[in-house]
Amino acid sequence: MLELIATGLSNREIADELVVSEATVKTHVGRILSKLDARDNAQLVVFAYETGLVIPDHHSRWRARAPGCSTTTQRPTSST
Repeated sequence: MLELIATGLSNREIADELVVSEATVKTHVGRILSKLDARDNAQLVVFAYETGLVIPDHHSRWRARAPGCSTTTQRPTSST
């Protein structure tokens, strides 16, 4: 979920991507904020980049590291 937050997706877009309710996303975001002692999503984005969870890529908007893998995955494109 932190990868999706770090790419700038809204709670609704994250919910659609993960097939969960927006309330579930808000709960998880709140818990991530608390565990990382972050004030807002902007600090989560910084954390994701600083730890290498999301890495800049000059050919696309961003790349996220696949969990447990050294390769990267691209952000899914929105259908809207």
